[in-house]
Amino acid sequence: MTAVAACGLSMQAGAQDLESLNYPANTRSLAMGGTEMASKADGTTIMANPAAMALMNNRLLVQANYMGIRPDSQMRNFGNAAAAFSFGRHRFAVSVYGQYSSGTRHIESDIMGNPLGYFTPYEYTVGAGFAARIIKGLAIGVNAKMISAVRMSDRWLANYPDYANAYAFAADLSVAYTILGIRASASINNIGTPVKYSRYEGNKGNSLPTAVRLGIGYGNKWGKHSFDAGIQGDYLIFADEYYGGVGAEYGFDDLVFVRGGYHHNGNSVNTLPQYASVGLGFHFTTIIDINIDAAYMIPVGNSEALNNFKNTFMVSLGFVF
Repeated sequence: MTAVAACGLSMQAGAQDLESLNYPANTRSLAMGGTEMASKADGTTIMANPAAMALMNNRLLVQANYMGIRPDSQMRNFGNAAAAFSFGRHRFAVSVYGQYSSGTRHIESDIMGNPLGYFTPYEYTVGAGFAARIIKGLAIGVNAKMISAVRMSDRWLANYPDYANAYAFAADLSVAYTILGIRASASINNIGTPVKYSRYEGNKGNSLPTAVRLGIGYGNKWGKHSFDAGIQGDYLIFADEYYGGVGAEYGFDDLVFVRGGYHHNGNSVNTLPQYASVGLGFHFTTIIDINIDAAYMIPVGNSEALNNFKNTFMVSLGFVF
């Protein structure tokens, strides 16, 4: 009996753990179909594509995002925050970031079915990144992170010392290139140690959701009008699953932005389900630049996984210096 099953948590057949590591990095990405790899360095997109940091035009950017998911789904809350700093005439950049998600509150029971009390499972990630511009328009980057998955309470573990909450260490590697408004990026994300909930010798644990991700985007401005679009494809290595998205953004006077996208889910149970998305963004320039974004996810289909994400929204607040 696995620790996850023993503490009353359920997972879909074939699902890997920690699938939220591959959720869209921020609100703008969600509104554009989950295409952060096709985006410029935009707040927490650097958590998926660290190389983009070395190509940003700003000295410092900070962003926080929150995703609200329907109360009866397996995951209820998801949020992250990141800060990136460029130096050396924008040739180098560093970042720090964190991510948190929580599941549904439930009653834990022992092996005999006796209730032990309420518990809310959660997971968090903390990390740092570095990026360097090799030549004009070309950069490489790396993230290093520590991941914690808390699936069982201390009182449950006191009854079953052969199990433990899990920790893992992982890295992301990416390369990004931009020329004449065209952007191209590639990465491999979540390369790391397995997630182990058992103390038994020889237990190999669960593989992290390691993903290969490719994105192509284009952006330009014409007077007060701007346009940005991107397409992305992802492949989960250990699960042999694929998914991807396409999205676009129209901006007026660098003040208001309207976004839309579509996320295709080929055969994956380890990421967000198939959905369409819409969003708005507002950019205010004072002493610093302030970005406020909102996105709404529209699941496409009738499966239980799709129903779990009805009425999902995401909001963000960002500052650019």
